[in-house]
Amino acid sequence: MKTIEDAGTIRSRLLLSFELAEWITYPVEQSRLMTIAIIGGGPTGVELAGSIAELSRHTLARDFRNIRPEKTSIILADAGDRLQLADSAPGKALRRGRPSAIASRRSKHRRSR
Repeated sequence: MKTIEDAGTIRSRLLLSFELAEWITYPVEQSRLMTIAIIGGGPTGVELAGSIAELSRHTLARDFRNIRPEKTSIILADAGDRLQLADSAPGKALRRGRPSAIASRRSKHRRSR
């Protein structure tokens, strides 16, 4: 995310996913639409994951009839050895190992040949 337009695009896609999940009757498809993957465990990725968790659990929680936005899965993935947690509430929660809406994943960095 580099510009305000990028942020607007992410916000629109996120809200559209919730709207689509509201109209879909298949639970597996609803779950897919409500699973958000963020690639990059630096401070921006951690803040974005925290913002999406806040949006889905508090702001959108009462706006839908057929889905429960507070059940949104957020996956924060990074190729490094550990996430670069910002000095933020989601970062502190992840560092302390508290149950969170945000699942962290580490993977090996692969180079293209």
